[in-house]
Amino acid sequence: MRLIVPPPPVLQPFIHDILIDHLGGGELHLPAKPQPQLIAYLQGGSAYLGGDGLRHPLPRVVVTGPCRLPHLTFPQPGTQYLMLTFRHGCFERFFDMPVDWLIDQYVGLDSVIGREVAMPLLDRLEQATQPMQWVQELTGWLFDAMCRRQGPMAWFPGLTLNDLIGRADALADRLNLSTRQLERRFKLAYGMPFRDFRRIARFGLGFAHLVTVPNDSLPARGMWARLAQDLGYFDQAHFDRDFRTFVGVSPSQFLRQRMTVNPGTQEVYRFSQQEVSALFL
Repeated sequence: MRLIVPPPPVLQPFIHDILIDHLGGGELHLPAKPQPQLIAYLQGGSAYLGGDGLRHPLPRVVVTGPCRLPHLTFPQPGTQYLMLTFRHGCFERFFDMPVDWLIDQYVGLDSVIGREVAMPLLDRLEQATQPMQWVQELTGWLFDAMCRRQGPMAWFPGLTLNDLIGRADALADRLNLSTRQLERRFKLAYGMPFRDFRRIARFGLGFAHLVTVPNDSLPARGMWARLAQDLGYFDQAHFDRDFRTFVGVSPSQFLRQRMTVNPGTQEVYRFSQQEVSALFL
């Protein structure tokens, strides 16, 4: 079962979507990503590979910030999960914590908001038995959290592809900000410097294109060079370098790995180009 659910209208300005899916086990290779997410394991569970080279079990409900590097997780066979993706700059609508505190981390929800606040949600998710019940419980809890939220919140307008491939000083001029103000406000809202975000987002648009290449076909001659040019890279070598940084392999290796039978390798590639692109812009 794979289900993508839009949030209720009142939450749509702040939440991109809610995914309910299952994992078959094995290794799940995930690329770098710019958006914070909330993940609830409804059945089974998972672990992640830490910087110490060891596997660390993930709490039942975790919040993760932007990730600047690829990461590896190990879901149990039969794991079912719910993943909510926040829109850029909207994490602090719900949580009294700067999103840059969560960069490159998986943090249990109880560590973010306190165990007493988190336990009612965990109990309601435990009692729910149907996908839409899970969605209703989570979105209802987030709406209440948004209503309770007090204090200043970071904000930054959405960005277009032209913003991502253009110069920072040009974007600052358009927003009537100095370059220093742009960098400071952007980092508060998005959790990472503008330059880092721009690299990941631009790579993401290329990554979204590759997920639509059929498993049984090779890329057309010159595809990498054309794709690099369309995304504003200086040349194909710069695109290849970013792809290796954020996925861990070259574009050609990525396509070859997609043809393997490892279920974990396949999981992240079942999305359409539009669905993947939306996660990076």
